[in-house]
Amino acid sequence: MADTIVITPKNGGSRLIKSVKGFFRDNLGIIIAFLILCAFLTINPSTQNTFFTQKNMFNVLRQISTNLYLACGMTMVIILGGIDLSVGSIIALSGCIAAGFVSRYNLPIPIAILGGLTVGLIVGIFNGLVISKTTIPPFIVTLATMNIAKGLAYVYTVR
Repeated sequence: MADTIVITPKNGGSRLIKSVKGFFRDNLGIIIAFLILCAFLTINPSTQNTFFTQKNMFNVLRQISTNLYLACGMTMVIILGGIDLSVGSIIALSGCIAAGFVSRYNLPIPIAILGGLTVGLIVGIFNGLVISKTTIPPFIVTLATMNIAKGLAYVYTVR
């Protein structure tokens, strides 16, 4: 009950006011961005007819799906007290490999997806083994893996 705010005539709601002010102070950037978005959608009538369409909503959801999967995995890593800097580069490498399987080798899309997932799995297993079997900090291991995966993706796409 220590976190509960009770308004009594004695304190006059001053703790509630301080809590509300603290909330707005901590989230000021998000609130301003939200108000600007609302103003833009209200003032600019050309966006009102195109922004909230079914096609645009599916496009937005399709574009953020990668970040959703990334966030789910990173949430577990952060909850366990770890860090993984290589996630973006591994996603890039896996995507390049999958796209290369389709464009270079004319493999079916499901096979290409499995190939990309396999590459991501192998790199993830490598990270896990190095972190768990050595005394190298996860920050250093994933920083090195990030650069390796980024370089491999670059070499694979330039070739």
